Amino acid sequence: MAEAVDPCEVLNQADATKLGIEGSGEAKRIAGAPACDFKVAGGVISVVVHSDKTVDEMNLTDGTVDTVSVAGVDGKRVRELVGPGDCGAFFPLSSKGVIQVSSVVQDTEAACQTVQEAAPLVLANLPKN
Repeated sequence: MAEAVDPCEVLNQADATKLGIEGSGEAKRIAGAPACDFKVAGGVISVVVHSDKTVDEMNLTDGTVDTVSVAGVDGKRVRELVGPGDCGAFFPLSSKGVIQVSSVVQDTEAACQTVQEAAPLVLANLPKN
């Protein structure tokens, strides 16, 4: 169940060290969804849990969308959904739920590289259905 995923618990200490995360995650809500921001040099990695939508139901039209596969899970990657320097990846959590891994740093390609590094770590720490 998507509601059971705590976005601040999807990266363990080893993952945080590997990604260069400074300190612990900061819980917040983004568009009503539970989220967690992790500070990295020059920006942030955000993990958001959308428990009421599928990947196809997410409104991603403001960005440049392509498909991405991470750790055997197919999802969508979106560049510049909120503006330059932003990249996010959206993966199914269950039949109705999405885990979003996003980064905002100095430039869009660097943000996408950060997402590419963080997403498999997040996916590996999700509860198994």
